[in-house]
Amino acid sequence: MAVTTAQNHSMFIEELNGKLTRIYDEQAKRSVDQSVGMKIFDVQEDKNYASSYAMVGTIGWPKKVAEGENLPETVAEVGYKKIVTQNHYGDSFKVTKDHRLFIANHWKQIANYPKNMVRTAFNYIDQSMADVLNNGWATSYTDVYGQTVDGTTPDNVALFSAAHKVSANSKPFSNIIVEGAVVNPALTRSALVAAKVMASRATDSNGVLSPIQIDTLLVSPEDEDQARIIVESKQRSGTNNNDINPQETVGGIKVMVWNRLKAGQWFIYDSSMVGETFAAGFAQKPQLSKPTEYPQNLNWIYTMDYYYYIQLGYAGYIYGSKGTNAA
Repeated sequence: MAVTTAQNHSMFIEELNGKLTRIYDEQAKRSVDQSVGMKIFDVQEDKNYASSYAMVGTIGWPKKVAEGENLPETVAEVGYKKIVTQNHYGDSFKVTKDHRLFIANHWKQIANYPKNMVRTAFNYIDQSMADVLNNGWATSYTDVYGQTVDGTTPDNVALFSAAHKVSANSKPFSNIIVEGAVVNPALTRSALVAAKVMASRATDSNGVLSPIQIDTLLVSPEDEDQARIIVESKQRSGTNNNDINPQETVGGIKVMVWNRLKAGQWFIYDSSMVGETFAAGFAQKPQLSKPTEYPQNLNWIYTMDYYYYIQLGYAGYIYGSKGTNAA
């Protein structure tokens, strides 16, 4: 049976779509692998339009129980909560009739469309995550999409604040790094030690010691060299003695570099718990759709879109410094 023109056309569409989809998927995987934000944030699939994060408020505590006495009942105070909603983003590109008819001449150009589109989408997603940290001392800011974003945690203060609380009656805490009398110190060995001590002295909502296990130092590329000297040198840097460097031998702090961060700012956190601070919920990750043909000009329009939100939760698992030596 002869292959009809319509069948040839259909086969061409399927072949082209298959090639462009493979190019798109390969670049998407590379972009995800290269994303620092997706290694820090708790990235999850969430098909709900709205998502709520609720903090646990003040809770009871264990009490001594006499023989035969009922165990005490804990009545937890309701903590602060915050609701976020999905945001929709997208882009498109066209493959003209000329592109298709003379595909041998235009293939490289056509192939670059989905590759560049998905790379840009994940760049924007990663930058929107970095924007959270870059603007962590503000209650609102303009993100990479040009939108005004609420930068507050559920307790209605900035991500980095000296006035964090989990509920109305809980004890306040700070996650702004302080070294002695210096707020937001530049990254030095002594400042890192001070920050780790802050985290080790963290308390729960009742004021009882509940240390944060710091294992990561997050910096910009401009501060990578200083960070690695502080953390990875065998001996103390900048001295003539041979004292060991406790930051290298004790605690196992890892340096993570994010090229989207502002120079000078630095952060320490517990990588096993920081997902409670930062979450990204995708109703749909960047997805390439099959083309629509417009009869007026015979252009094929490919669309790419995605839905996600960024949610801030309990801020106590990360500490930050502007690196300015000033509030």
